[in-house]
Amino acid sequence: MSEKSENETINAIERDLRNAMRENETINTIEGGFFRKLSNGDFGLAKTYWLYNVLAIIVGNILMELSAYVLMAIIAYSIPSLTGLWKAANKYRGSRIWSVLAKIITIIGIITIIAIILLIFSPLFILFGLFEFTP
Repeated sequence: MSEKSENETINAIERDLRNAMRENETINTIEGGFFRKLSNGDFGLAKTYWLYNVLAIIVGNILMELSAYVLMAIIAYSIPSLTGLWKAANKYRGSRIWSVLAKIITIIGIITIIAIILLIFSPLFILFGLFEFTP
């Protein structure tokens, strides 16, 4: 086999491999769904943090004025969002500081969600004697 023919064969194999990988990514995207990709950290650190956490928090705060149901939806959304942020930070291969900061933000987010849940349900805790309130 000549060198030119070997190079053509290698190029054809590489092209087929790239096409197969693209098809696999498309299948994974379709099968996985948005929330699965989000909670697995598959969108990358920057997109997961800025788009799916910061922007979502800003929109959520605006909507929170509308209803307690929106607040519960925000809490439900925060679970895959914060999980995805943590996992994206684990997968991140850039400067370590961004990964560490993302994990700190994730921990703050979890603490905030717990505090909101306690505030929402504290009247029930007091009512049923699960929590004692002394001014």
